[in-house]
Amino acid sequence: MGTETAVNRPRLRPHVVGIVGALTGTLLSCQGSVEPTPTPVPSATPTPTPAPRWNVVLLISDDMNISLGCYGDAQARTPRIDALAARGQRFNRAYCAYPLCNPSRSSFLTGLYPDSIGDQSDGSSLRALRPGVVSLPQLFRRNGYYTAGISKVFHDAPGMDNTGEWEYSADYSNTPLGDKGQGRDLTPAGPFVPCRWLAADGTDDDQRDGQVARGAIAVLEHRPIDRPFFIGVGFNKPHEPYAAPRAYFDQFPPAGIRIRPKYAHDRDNVPRPALSEPYPFTDDEARELLRAYYASASFMDGQVGRVLDALDRLGLTSTTIVVFLGDNGLHLGEFELWSKGSLFDVSTHVPLIIAGPGISGGRVSQRTVELAGLYATLANLCGLPLANPVDGASLTPLLVDPQASWTPAYVQTRQVGATGHSVVTEQWRYTEWDNGTKGTELYDRERDPGEHANLASGTTQAAAIAQLRALLRQRWPATSP
Repeated sequence: MGTETAVNRPRLRPHVVGIVGALTGTLLSCQGSVEPTPTPVPSATPTPTPAPRWNVVLLISDDMNISLGCYGDAQARTPRIDALAARGQRFNRAYCAYPLCNPSRSSFLTGLYPDSIGDQSDGSSLRALRPGVVSLPQLFRRNGYYTAGISKVFHDAPGMDNTGEWEYSADYSNTPLGDKGQGRDLTPAGPFVPCRWLAADGTDDDQRDGQVARGAIAVLEHRPIDRPFFIGVGFNKPHEPYAAPRAYFDQFPPAGIRIRPKYAHDRDNVPRPALSEPYPFTDDEARELLRAYYASASFMDGQVGRVLDALDRLGLTSTTIVVFLGDNGLHLGEFELWSKGSLFDVSTHVPLIIAGPGISGGRVSQRTVELAGLYATLANLCGLPLANPVDGASLTPLLVDPQASWTPAYVQTRQVGATGHSVVTEQWRYTEWDNGTKGTELYDRERDPGEHANLASGTTQAAAIAQLRALLRQRWPATSP
């Protein structure tokens, strides 16, 4: 374990006041909005109560959309994540800043929007673009925390261990046995994202994510016991290739898989940049891939459970904030796509669950929130001063009152030769491509949650469009590239 100190059993720090009880003394200045017009959040009553220095475990899933049991997907088998949501708070409408791994992770690990960083591709480097920014693990390390990065936390796994992020970092790969099994490559010819699956031989620990769980547990067991810890754990699944030990595939009989419904004209009334080329899969091929996705998500869920079990076994659950999130969403046949990168809800809507001491179990917030707010949230909860300005607002007011007034979420992307900017409220998603010169979109998310009817070209929603355009201009002036 590198420089870590082995111990027989960790010594627990005294349990102090709960998170919610300490929040009123530690909230950052924050404003919210009643959909869609901004309204200030009432000021909290100030108290001198300091926030406790809780431990933090950040669990990140790669390409995990909201196909989870706790988010209402009846086909999913994710009992451990569902149980985490039951003892914590689920954010039902959380959005990544950019539907790609690198810009999304750079954003929520710095609290900055991708255009503030200049990071809008999977090939760019956070440190090359913003060498002086203090990342989330750096913030905790500077405040005396032991920090460890396990596998893909930042996009360039095992992290940024050469720039002061981690005291310990590690990455893993499949064993030779874990790369064997039954599978297929269904990737079409042309510029398509790979679509492969594997029902693998071997056990969980023959897969990278099984070893990630084992590595995270080892860090928990052998960490320095005289300091609080921040551990980032990056699970690779359900990212393609959709691979898992064969037993997880057995949970999903092929005949029982329900593929996403097809709509005859849902690609007709959208701007050209909104959708990349459709994947030419048959229904049987789509069913095959969807089964593999669910199996890999179920496998990842099991590895999350192993880490949570270790927290219980070591007596750390009562003093540890646990966050589970997906870095971006993913199409699973919607609009005939099997990729990320679009601004449709399925590509940008992600799971976000926060559990820990003082957080009421089983609560759900319906407010549209941004992953960019995670940085300030964890700093708030652990009483750490921000090292630099951030764009994302702390979500701590919503941990006190899940239905408090809030601001919309903003998402951006670049695909098919155009830049898209979206504002997402509880009722609407409004999008402009190249500031509207290459098209606009408007979806009524209450009546049309699948976003099949673009209302931007009609006149019936002119007032809503005007309000939403004003919100978009607050975030991106018309001169924005």
